[in-house]
Amino acid sequence: MAPPTISGTAALGQTLTENRGLWNNNPTSYSYQWEDCDGAASNCSPITGATAQTYVPTPTDDRHTLSVQETASNASGARAGATSSPTPPVPAAHTSGKQNAPPNTLLLEHNVSSHEHRATFRLKATGTATRFECALVRKPTRSGEKTPAPEYVSCHSPKTFTRLTAGTYVLYVRAVGPGGTDRTPASYEFTIT
Repeated sequence: MAPPTISGTAALGQTLTENRGLWNNNPTSYSYQWEDCDGAASNCSPITGATAQTYVPTPTDDRHTLSVQETASNASGARAGATSSPTPPVPAAHTSGKQNAPPNTLLLEHNVSSHEHRATFRLKATGTATRFECALVRKPTRSGEKTPAPEYVSCHSPKTFTRLTAGTYVLYVRAVGPGGTDRTPASYEFTIT
């Protein structure tokens, strides 16, 4: 028996591939669990959802090493998992370069209901985004009044606003990632009657 190995470059956005180990007892199926370890290749913990034979490092893996555990099964059941040697540490993100540019924010869909006094939006970003920030601004009803500046708070997709009173609103959304905050937020104006 030999443990699995990892091929590929341990870097943000690069695909790592698990190469099966050698097993006795003719296994018929395999399962995988990628693990995030500290820079010294210890204190490993499973990465949620990383159970495919490939894995692409994300900003949360920055300066960490990665390993993968393979479990082989046959008609008699599963064998204890075998763990690969760790990768080198994932290089720290640089502040320049396209890969670490600020993400671009997109508003994909909107559903505005005056009857229910609510509005729901689906958010997306291109590039690397770790979260969104939203600001809902109600436009003034009196002539000459200044529209308030957006005050952003953390939000998720889909984002729903409820109990909206009659009036005109502007939603501003900006994505935030390792490369910074989108400097050109997406916006959408809508009216509740």
